[in-house]
Amino acid sequence: MAVGLLAVGFLVGSIPFGLLVGKACGVDVRTAGSGNIGATNVWRTCGRRAGLAVFALDVAKGLAPTMLAQTLRPEHYGLHVLAGLAALFGHAFSPFLGFQGGKAVSTCLGVVLALSPTAGLSGLALWALLVRLTGYVSVGSLAGSLTAAVVILFTSGHWAYRLAMWTAAILIWVRHRANIQRLLRGEELRYDGTQRASASLEPPSS
Repeated sequence: MAVGLLAVGFLVGSIPFGLLVGKACGVDVRTAGSGNIGATNVWRTCGRRAGLAVFALDVAKGLAPTMLAQTLRPEHYGLHVLAGLAALFGHAFSPFLGFQGGKAVSTCLGVVLALSPTAGLSGLALWALLVRLTGYVSVGSLAGSLTAAVVILFTSGHWAYRLAMWTAAILIWVRHRANIQRLLRGEELRYDGTQRASASLEPPSS
């Protein structure tokens, strides 16, 4: 059962909903916008409804395998974590995309909502606030993942859940390396596809 749950988690996580929804709209999101298969780029290239659909589906990819493991083996906390992480890594390294994939933020949200709803909702709330204030989804994603990782330290009684969230946060930050570099140069795209060069985080030259 454990092997089966991990396999299900990875395969479900591997489904490239962003690519599928984009193609249904007549767009290959890998060659449009930022080139990412995540909900943000689908929103940017295919519209709000398509982006929201991909967001919901990617969240479900993390939520469903984790909750399935919790339901079938409620006493095996490590298995809950592994099922969720399998979905997370399936999304980030999908065999359907040549072991490439998205940034894993939405799928991570699904996993953490199953492990600790308080941590998940806290990270989501900060994500939404920062995206609203800055226009940068990457800023919200980076801050939201760290917030969830900190909150879960106080809301989950099992070390495996805490370790899983910190592992997910590290993966998200690693997957956002290019975004961080663009933010520092003031070249990051906002969620509407525009740049705001004045938002550069580089200190002014003296």
